[in-house]
Amino acid sequence: MNESNHSALKQKIGDFYHYYVALFYMIENHDWNNCDIEKNGDISLINASNEIILSIEVKYHSEETELKANAIELWKTIKNFYNDVDKYNENTELLLYTVSIINSNNSLSNWNNLTTDEKYNLLLKSAKKKENEIYTTIKPFYDVITNDEKKLKKILAKFKIESNKEYFTKFKEKIIKNTYFRIFDTIEKKEHSLYSLMESIFSAFKNIETWNIKFEDFRKKLQITSNNAHEIIIRSDDDVDEIEIDENTYKDSLFVKKMKDIEKDDTTISFAIEDYAKTIYEIERRVDFLSPLDWNKKRKTYEQNLIRGYITTKSDFEPNEEIIIQQSQNFYKKVQNLNKIPFIPKVFNDQTTFFQNGYFHILADEDDDKKVKIVWHLGEK
Repeated sequence: MNESNHSALKQKIGDFYHYYVALFYMIENHDWNNCDIEKNGDISLINASNEIILSIEVKYHSEETELKANAIELWKTIKNFYNDVDKYNENTELLLYTVSIINSNNSLSNWNNLTTDEKYNLLLKSAKKKENEIYTTIKPFYDVITNDEKKLKKILAKFKIESNKEYFTKFKEKIIKNTYFRIFDTIEKKEHSLYSLMESIFSAFKNIETWNIKFEDFRKKLQITSNNAHEIIIRSDDDVDEIEIDENTYKDSLFVKKMKDIEKDDTTISFAIEDYAKTIYEIERRVDFLSPLDWNKKRKTYEQNLIRGYITTKSDFEPNEEIIIQQSQNFYKKVQNLNKIPFIPKVFNDQTTFFQNGYFHILADEDDDKKVKIVWHLGEK
């Protein structure tokens, strides 16, 4: 790999670090109005009063380095914050995220716990090679930020350093633990959705070095990603295999009594109980995808479609008292083998084998004052 390609690769990796940090704070913080990239520092969240409430510098190096108190990286960061000091309010946070390590014997190792005066004195002392000689590499920054002690101390009071060479991974882990991703039940699905979200947000700015995104636009993109989640959310039997089913819990349930009207085989009844229990469990998961209003609308439509299939199937049978139980068993099996009706179309790919059958038993478990009763005995009115 030639040097130019290598530099481009380092820049691209650095961008990803940059984006993960930005995305984390954009999701976690709800008080911002605009997010600027490469305008006021690397990342800044700005409130409705046009004040910077969070400013972050992101430093990535492919080689392992240690951040010391006389490092350009540190002094340049402080200077960037110093330049924007008039845009901060009393609650503004200033952060440096760096992949550079800070060893335990490093003067910066306890930086976040130092007082403002201690930080100030540490900086001034570290800037000098000899008693009155400032390190050449940091002198341009030193000359600017030490010009106004009050201003510099205002920065230092807010400024924290986060050092972790693995923070790219750490931020990804933090993001997918956010409640927004609770609907995804595996790490693979969470990561796939995260990549989709990043692509959705940042693709609009890929040809712009400095960009801005508004909070309301960001929330819309979150919603779009959620609406498109059906492409990667696959609900399968494995999603509920971990639940333990106690058949005694359901032995007196109405849906079990209706099964016993036509079926004496304990295995068939056990399967019905298992489908019922798994579906109850799975419904709780699926509620997460929708608002209460949407949920009720989808549930009502789904139940109407199931009942329609139930009635249509029942009309295929002309009850014969001599073989009514056998007919009823066949009717039950036919209903259980109806083509699958999607519960929430365009939200996930439902590959469960139990859900629809379990939902028929949920309908059968409801009170008998419904307009349509789900019963399996063809002789019952």
